[in-house]
Amino acid sequence: MMNKFKEAETIMTELAASIGPWLAPLPSAFFVYRSGMLHLGMTQAIALVAAAVIELLGLASTSITLTLYEYNQTKRKSDPVAPTWLAFGLVMVYFVTTILLAVVLDAIPSLAQFAPAIFPLLSLAGVGVLALRIDQRRRLDEIEKGKNKRQNQRKTSGKTAGKRPENAPVYSGGSNGSRPAIFPSTSGKTRDRARAILEERPEITGSELGRLLGRSERLGRMLKKEYLAELSEMETANEAS
Repeated sequence: MMNKFKEAETIMTELAASIGPWLAPLPSAFFVYRSGMLHLGMTQAIALVAAAVIELLGLASTSITLTLYEYNQTKRKSDPVAPTWLAFGLVMVYFVTTILLAVVLDAIPSLAQFAPAIFPLLSLAGVGVLALRIDQRRRLDEIEKGKNKRQNQRKTSGKTAGKRPENAPVYSGGSNGSRPAIFPSTSGKTRDRARAILEERPEITGSELGRLLGRSERLGRMLKKEYLAELSEMETANEAS
């Protein structure tokens, strides 16, 4: 019996958490709607549109603000910073507009002659939300392209590993005249892990890399140096081709 009660409670809580946020803007929308007709002389249709636009703008600006904040908190150091200050400013535009139309005009009706000036600001705020969303998509696309590029370079470097370019110096210490490994005892699995970490976090230091691998800091520094040398060789080869 208690289990069924807990299940019902969980379902009701989830339902309230899902529906509540969508119903929360309705009271504010109603007061903006009433104020538009009472103080600004709007028709019912126009007042309804104005109330809907303002609340939808508030929802969109809050959503993009939280999205950009989460991105900045979880991004790598090398990734670009998202302009959360601009998104927060758009939230404030919504807040001030709602307070003005729903509260201030009732208290000071004489301000109604200046109230229409806020609607062009709302238009700019709407454009700002769209611009922030497009900019964030572009930012994520560039990060994904960079990640794919590094993965492709890794695959290419893996295929060309062991092949000695023409006129390359011959190292007597390695087999087939190739350069001897910096750490011959280092397993391929460790090197693969190091490459994967460096692809995800290119800003990491060699010492940190070594600690993440559970090996010495010196090994981490040398593995990062080796990885950067491979990237440099691949970039040179790509430019030459």
